[in-house]
Amino acid sequence: MAGTATSYPTHQGADQQQPRALTGARVILSGRRVLHMSLYAWIGVIAAATALLAVGWPVVAAVYSLNAALTMALVAAHCTAVVLTLRWPAAGLPLSLAAGTGLMIATAGAGVIVWPWPVTAIVTQCAVLGVAALSWPWIWSAAGWLGGSFMTATALIWASPELPTGALSSGIVFSAVTAGTVAAGISLRLWILSAGRVEAAEASSAQQDRRRQELEERNRIARELHDVVAHSMSVISVQASTAPYRNPQVDEVSRQEFADIAASSRQALSEMRSLLSILRDESEAPTAPEPGIEDIDALIESTRASGAPIDYWGLDRADEAATLARASPATGLAAYRIVQEALSNAVRHAPEAAITVRLSPCQVGGRPGVQVAVENEPAPSGLLPSAPGARRGLNGMRERATAVGGSSAAAPTRSGGFLVCADLPLEPREDAQPLPG
Repeated sequence: MAGTATSYPTHQGADQQQPRALTGARVILSGRRVLHMSLYAWIGVIAAATALLAVGWPVVAAVYSLNAALTMALVAAHCTAVVLTLRWPAAGLPLSLAAGTGLMIATAGAGVIVWPWPVTAIVTQCAVLGVAALSWPWIWSAAGWLGGSFMTATALIWASPELPTGALSSGIVFSAVTAGTVAAGISLRLWILSAGRVEAAEASSAQQDRRRQELEERNRIARELHDVVAHSMSVISVQASTAPYRNPQVDEVSRQEFADIAASSRQALSEMRSLLSILRDESEAPTAPEPGIEDIDALIESTRASGAPIDYWGLDRADEAATLARASPATGLAAYRIVQEALSNAVRHAPEAAITVRLSPCQVGGRPGVQVAVENEPAPSGLLPSAPGARRGLNGMRERATAVGGSSAAAPTRSGGFLVCADLPLEPREDAQPLPG
């Protein structure tokens, strides 16, 4: 970047899908967990275990005339199993069976008809199995139910033939109630998983529909560009290339002008074809190198070749090295495109007018940046009428500057010309979304 840096006015300005299924819980579509370890799940399970402890301890101690400390330990262990099963079923289920066995042994000699499982113990065991059925694959809750039923059968056989009155009925009630709890929990878990998979499938289908619609729109745009713009560029290229042969009397200067026009049109046609291939391709855009600040020199020279008088003031060597070392690709692309659009506007709307391009260091929001300024004098014959779609380029420059965390301004000058000035940070903010090239 040849030239001297000068100051210039600034312008500031499965485990992958988790659809909602339970109140306070999330579904994890891995096939392993349904009740997610959210705060709501923990609060609900701990509250249930606390309530079961508050009811079970005094009821069992009073009805079966047991020692208060022993009853407290057994019931607390049983209720703790409810909480453990939510996170560690391999620890919670064995603990519930061990606590249930302890209650059977402690209450065996009480002569109460509700044996081998006290009513509060049946409710607590249902809570353990329900948490296992909702949180883990069915094998865990099924194993817990089989273990409890086996313990119940063993206790009834051990106590026969002197079974307490109603013991057999109590054992059957326990097995039936816990089996119903396990079946309901497994069914609910499978329904939740199915609903989550259906929701994920619908989301995937909707995404595919959106992609299809986007591809159709891109193909429509590509057809329009191909049929109108690309065809016109091809005609210009052919006419410019053959003009010297069709008009042998033209001088050497005119021949060079035609050659430059043909070269520019071929380059534009090549870029147009690349753009068409991107629009028609559903895959990601090719990762070809994007132009940056270091390419502005070549842009200036190519524009000068068209006959535009351009006075270019670039960064000095120290500033240039620092800028190129720190400038992100997004900032470099934005600077290049802004200069490109500003030069295009100046050549189109003020032909033969003197143009000044300046690059200089600046501060953007307290961060090092580069200022891009393009100013053109009024055209010798006056400004030409604006072409259709005027100001779209100015809006595009403003969007590019904003996308990298900078600012852009454009306004007529006092002399009747036009000034475009953009302040771009060398390192865009983290949430910046630069526009595509």
